[in-house]
Amino acid sequence: MLLALLCLPVAAADRSEYTVRPNLDPVPASLDGILVELRQTVHPQITVFNLTNDPLLILDNEGEPFLSIGPQDVKANYARPAFHLSRYADDQPLPNNAHGPARWHPMNEAPTWGWFDTRLRVPEAAGSSSAGPVGRWSIPVQLGNTRAALTGDFVHTPAPDGLYEVIIDKQSLDMEAVTVHPMAGPRPGLFIHNRGNDKFTVDGLNGEKFLRFLPSKAIVNSASRTWKQAAPVDTVVPYRAPDDKPERWTIISTAGGFGWADPRVQPSSGKPGGQVEKTVATWRIPVNTNQGVRYIEGRTLWRP
Repeated sequence: MLLALLCLPVAAADRSEYTVRPNLDPVPASLDGILVELRQTVHPQITVFNLTNDPLLILDNEGEPFLSIGPQDVKANYARPAFHLSRYADDQPLPNNAHGPARWHPMNEAPTWGWFDTRLRVPEAAGSSSAGPVGRWSIPVQLGNTRAALTGDFVHTPAPDGLYEVIIDKQSLDMEAVTVHPMAGPRPGLFIHNRGNDKFTVDGLNGEKFLRFLPSKAIVNSASRTWKQAAPVDTVVPYRAPDDKPERWTIISTAGGFGWADPRVQPSSGKPGGQVEKTVATWRIPVNTNQGVRYIEGRTLWRP
């Protein structure tokens, strides 16, 4: 199957002078023990780790909780539309029963969750012609009895002289509920969405186990040297040298999908390709499935 999608890590997909993305403010002191990370995927994704002894409630725009993270697990309020809107990168129809009294369901056995909060989407009116902040975003939360908010700016940054475009020429995963999307940007990559009950593992650069996709979550081997190169600078799951443990598995996403800047997808020169359109990398990524080893194959282009 040939895939040639272009998924920018921001909402504005034109080739204007500036591009927009959300930035994260420092986490308030009242939320000490709460780790927060923003990921730029098809839409911005926020991931929270709760290391405290109190539940962290994520509130919707009406002040009602739709997620409860920690201290031991994660629960979701199926009666709130905000929860259903946060589950997928793309808009999906709401279920008919997304209303009424709270209905809490267990979602994860660890105190961490990642979701596509609609308040992180770039506002349509963010079309400025100068760099700098163009708006604010805020996600109200409650830790124990303390109200606070996760906040940040929408920031215009100068657009690059060109764009890396990821082309997926072939993928043979043969799983109907699994989709693979390219991610464009300064660090191009891949985004895998597992909407079903499939289990599979992405191998790393040296054949090590790198990423494992399970129903409703993804876990990363933080001892993988591939993760050492792919991890965001501010990741809450840093690389840890293998030492006596070649595998250190940690939950990295609980939204059914995960995107990463795979080093195999990066330009081989490490620099933009100038003013000439050209292929800067070709790659083949092995995936271990129940049917055996399958591959995701493609190219990375530089488009000035």
